[in-house]
Amino acid sequence: MTTIAMAVHGGAGPDSKYIRVNARGYEEGLKTAIMKGCEVLEKKGNAVDAVEEAVRYLEDNHLFNAGRENNGALKRWKSFMISLIESSHIFRQKRN
Repeated sequence: MTTIAMAVHGGAGPDSKYIRVNARGYEEGLKTAIMKGCEVLEKKGNAVDAVEEAVRYLEDNHLFNAGRENNGALKRWKSFMISLIESSHIFRQKRN
């Protein structure tokens, strides 16, 4: 049996009333992003495609500012690092 694990980060910043009021939406958004990534893995997709699917969801969710400039303009940069067992690193950037 293969164990699948995925973690997502919804951003960082100061606490605010908006965040507290929308806490359930943030939690559901993070869960959905993880589910979308895990679905790729369950269908025998690779880890890079799974991460891209999770990030794409966060970019499209209005609660997260993933892929957006400070002024709200859509930028849609995805970047992440893959750490392989041999401690070599691959950095991948993709712009939609």
